[in-house]
Amino acid sequence: MPFKSVIDARQHLVVTTAIGDLTGDEGLACCLHLKARADFDPAFDQLLDFTHATRFDATAVQLRTIAAQPLFSPASRRAIVATNPAIFGLARMFEAYRSISDVGERIMVFDAFNKALEWLDRTEYTIDRRLHPRRELEVEVSVRTDRELLPGRTLDISESGVSALLPVELHEGDEVEMHISLPGNPVTVRAIVRHRNVFRHGFEFVQPLCGPVM
Repeated sequence: MPFKSVIDARQHLVVTTAIGDLTGDEGLACCLHLKARADFDPAFDQLLDFTHATRFDATAVQLRTIAAQPLFSPASRRAIVATNPAIFGLARMFEAYRSISDVGERIMVFDAFNKALEWLDRTEYTIDRRLHPRRELEVEVSVRTDRELLPGRTLDISESGVSALLPVELHEGDEVEMHISLPGNPVTVRAIVRHRNVFRHGFEFVQPLCGPVM
């Protein structure tokens, strides 16, 4: 699922995370799915995290349709966090459409989590932005760049990414092909270098792994 919502009843907060390439239809489906959940309370606030999203293909008509959905109460607050300039712009369009509807709550778009949490009056709230838990795992991995094939070894892994030691330093933003020798279930995936500390690299999978990784 490109959208994942966690409902924290104790904090009266819905945390929705978007990841990868998104469409307007998926955005609408996220709203409808959240509304149908038994544990959803429209009086809650919402934090929408678009910092993991790489693209959002939504037309103006689709944004207006999503904005017209009666989801949260007028007293609720919805904070959207986006760092991608194009997605930030679409979020501002959604904010504008929602503000002129007669079903709207208060919405603000931010470029940083601390600003969003301050506006939500939840500065003490800790958000686990890691979409999937990491597990320690040391297995062989081969990384194919556009120049060479590199041997390496993983350090930990989750459904959305992996840390690995390589003999050379790659650049942040590089996209590679990885063959990971998972026990009993080796996989080949596309991944992007998200961070690097000398020879230790953090990769995000272009598409999350299906099912448990161990």
